[in-house]
Amino acid sequence: MYWFTYDRKIIQSFFEHVFPALEPHEAVTITTAARKKYMTESQKEALRASHGNGREYTMESRTFWGTPEELTTKVVQYMKTLYTFIEEDIMTGGDVWCHPEYGEYPVEALRVYVSTNPASMIAAYLQFQKEMLRHTENLLLLDDVKDTKPFRSLESKLRSCIHSPGSRSRRVLMDIDIDLHDPEQALETSPVVTSYFSSSAKAIYRTTSGFHVLMELPIEDPRITDHASGEGMKGFLREFEELMEKSGITTEEVTFVTSGMMPLPGVSAIPLFYN
Repeated sequence: MYWFTYDRKIIQSFFEHVFPALEPHEAVTITTAARKKYMTESQKEALRASHGNGREYTMESRTFWGTPEELTTKVVQYMKTLYTFIEEDIMTGGDVWCHPEYGEYPVEALRVYVSTNPASMIAAYLQFQKEMLRHTENLLLLDDVKDTKPFRSLESKLRSCIHSPGSRSRRVLMDIDIDLHDPEQALETSPVVTSYFSSSAKAIYRTTSGFHVLMELPIEDPRITDHASGEGMKGFLREFEELMEKSGITTEEVTFVTSGMMPLPGVSAIPLFYN
């Protein structure tokens, strides 16, 4: 059985000190997903047999807005609708929750993600209106109306518009995702990662398979902007991978994104915050 540890203090600290304060028209999306990379081959095979594939799958997605404290409360309440309280975690001071069954998806593969940057609800709603207008026009042109699915799933349609790149309100954070070839090495790797990134990072936290390093945009660290290679961030990260190799640690993948989803700190993650 896979257990999630929810630490309200860490979640609120994330929204207060790391995630940008939301404007009145902005929102943040929280998503629970089943990740293929955390499934065993037999679990993937079982999924392929029942669904015809072994792909990753979004289980639940909710959009929230408000102050850091309000966001924390809403997220914690949302988590409580998905999982069952077990006990207090003596090590972290957080609460341990679990979901014994989640359909046919193994609970070991479930993860909770937060959008990297805020979305504009105004831009999302305008996109939503255009989508609905297009489907309305199509319906009016049909003699035999068959496809009414967009109107029967308005909530998911609006959610798709919120996730759309065109609804991104602003880019404030960059997420560097460091996956290790051997996740068991994450603990011993922490000093190397924190030493290399701490002067540039707004936050660093360890996850199941590696680390996430969050940087504020625009990047102003001369180690990156004036990197000797002339490649900026790419050269900076390549140098980091070489440093890891010298330390006897192989990275499976190091990527950086400014739009997407990242693991929510305070939920099955150990954060190391830097201001």
